[in-house]
Amino acid sequence: MTGIQYITDDKGKRISVVINLRKHQALWEDFYDAWVADDRKDGDHEPWDEVKKELRRSRRKVAK
Repeated sequence: MTGIQYITDDKGKRISVVINLRKHQALWEDFYDAWVADDRKDGDHEPWDEVKKELRRSRRKVAK
């Protein structure tokens, strides 16, 4: 695949990749989005009902 280069260790095992972002921007964005979602899956979060209450308090409209 053009626009993608692999960096290998002394044994020829792939350890890193270099991506041409001009050519593969969408691929990188998909990879990054998946990584961020996975990184955040076990993090702290607020229940949706609490978020809606806070938004209403600040006089912002919220879809029901």
